[in-house]
Amino acid sequence: MILIVKPSAAPPYFSRRGIKQTELDCESFDLCPDEYLSGKRRFPKFKNSIYNAKQVKEALLKAQYNKCCYCESKPLASRDLAIEHFRPKGEVRQTRNDKKEYPGYYWLAYEWDNLLLSCHGCNSDHKGILFPLANPRHRARSHHSDIHLEQPLFVHPAKQNPRDHIRFEDDAPIALTPLIGRTTIKEIGLRRDALREERLNKLQELDTFLKIVECAKESPRSRKLQSLAGKARKFLEAAILPDAEYSSMAQDFILKRKASLITGQSN
Repeated sequence: MILIVKPSAAPPYFSRRGIKQTELDCESFDLCPDEYLSGKRRFPKFKNSIYNAKQVKEALLKAQYNKCCYCESKPLASRDLAIEHFRPKGEVRQTRNDKKEYPGYYWLAYEWDNLLLSCHGCNSDHKGILFPLANPRHRARSHHSDIHLEQPLFVHPAKQNPRDHIRFEDDAPIALTPLIGRTTIKEIGLRRDALREERLNKLQELDTFLKIVECAKESPRSRKLQSLAGKARKFLEAAILPDAEYSSMAQDFILKRKASLITGQSN
């Protein structure tokens, strides 16, 4: 995961329609709050046409470099990245074994800060409506609650630097923080097999280019090798940029290799 820098202002179309619909939903809740809190009454289907509008998705794709906000995978087609509500909009669970809590964060369904893009594996297959808190008693149950009392156990990549919580040991994400980092890795499935295979393929590329650079240092008179090393360096420099797939992993792998060269240790 990497830090995502979103535009401070949401697309105008989204803001106008989102504010209006949020007001309507909040008014509906206030008419019969007990029924909404019990799950007896549910909000009508949330308006995908607002939060999934073309302008919204384009803004998020640009901010996220066409990558999943959690695993940094880069699908071949942008349609494979779907709108993700960081705080689930219609219902929520503290743990996978807990019952659903209602009505969810309905007042954040059209909130710009609550929207990201994620792949099917991270969102639908793993996170879903799961949203654990350090203290579930502080969960905001309506738009009258103080959401700032919550301490989410998932990294919000547009509000926190994920690298303060998660780093990599080769292809494996490692938790730096026992609550947020560990919970994010486990519950969003950041160690799932499909991801591991993709990351290992990327590591093989990085390893090959690092070896070329290392060989070039040992043979400074070889023009061919120096030329290859120049191309390899450009590849490695690009691999750690924010727009690169699995850039956080690449940063840690390259730093580890450099450290091993300095200390004289092998991987």
